[in-house]
Amino acid sequence: MRHALGYGRGWGRAWTPDEDVLLRNAYETAASLTPLRARLGRTACSLRWRAEYLGLRGTHANRNGWRMGPDWTDAQEAFLREHYGKMPNQSLAAQLGRTKAAMFSRANLLGLVHGYIRPFSADETRALDLAFRHGVAIADLATALGRKACSVSKYATNHGIRFGRRPLRSPAPTLADILALDAPTERGGGAGLVDHVIDSSPERPHANDQHDARDARRERRARRLGRGRPTRTEARRQERRLRRRP
Repeated sequence: MRHALGYGRGWGRAWTPDEDVLLRNAYETAASLTPLRARLGRTACSLRWRAEYLGLRGTHANRNGWRMGPDWTDAQEAFLREHYGKMPNQSLAAQLGRTKAAMFSRANLLGLVHGYIRPFSADETRALDLAFRHGVAIADLATALGRKACSVSKYATNHGIRFGRRPLRSPAPTLADILALDAPTERGGGAGLVDHVIDSSPERPHANDQHDARDARRERRARRLGRGRPTRTEARRQERRLRRRP
């Protein structure tokens, strides 16, 4: 009964004849329905239900009459599929003439996956292990994988790999160069990056080593307290107290 009267899901005010005229005119002139929605103070769901009640559904000239911007062309969708996740979002949106929000919405409808969240392939995982063992900086590895350095660092940390600080190399290695490190050569090392990329660099102490040292300090302090020996801070406090006494 409510659907026959032109109401949407839930409660709402009744449509007036003037509002029906504006909705019919928008469908006939192929105008965007977003300004009409703001003008009438109604939701998109309300407009859709009223359009269906008036027999207007499917008669709009554009595939999507609910947006402010123009419809996506096949060429734009192909360009988005090719470059999504491979170039900066701001630059990609500018070349498409869209906002980033519109680009993300379209990519979601097309089922595209950004480089931040796409799964690591077998070659990428092997390259991560080789880069760690052969001293390649994580920034160079991220460039070779076509990913953000923070994304690669987080993936490596989650798998127990910590790169530490390593110098960047020029020119930056490619994925093929890093994978070639696993190939044996006459010198016993990898090929391609051995000469100009792979230099063993000192790394920062591993987190586990730091934790072990901290635990050892705590044990020594506990033993001193158990033997009645004051800690350095307590000894200084005792000295200050003695100096204050007349």
